[in-house]
Amino acid sequence: MAPYVFMLATVINVVPIVFLFKVLISRLKEDTSLRHSITTKFFIGVAMIEVIPILLIVYGMMDQEKYPMSEMVIPGAVILLMMGLAGIAILLQRRIDVPAEAKETVNTFTFIALALAMSIPIISIVGLLTHLQQ
Repeated sequence: MAPYVFMLATVINVVPIVFLFKVLISRLKEDTSLRHSITTKFFIGVAMIEVIPILLIVYGMMDQEKYPMSEMVIPGAVILLMMGLAGIAILLQRRIDVPAEAKETVNTFTFIALALAMSIPIISIVGLLTHLQQ
């Protein structure tokens, strides 16, 4: 059960963050003077999105049972897939329709989003490894 809890936490975290990033980066590309308010909205949105994944990770870490590698393959693959898709989706947005004057602001916002989107998946991978049977 615990391996799938980590997978669920990753999916619940990554999909909304990528969607929120897509919405806010398009606004940022239109008007870079809104940089501070957009960044604030993004941090507040990420904080609200990460409540359930953090609770799921705590629940998964409370499980002391060890699982064989065969039960870790699917959740681990899904977590890595979500990390890859989030990375591609976020990094591609910084290349599409970016005005020259907004390039630095968009790059900064992109790497902040990338770090926040990858935090829960990395913790989930660590959680999977702690439950691996020796």
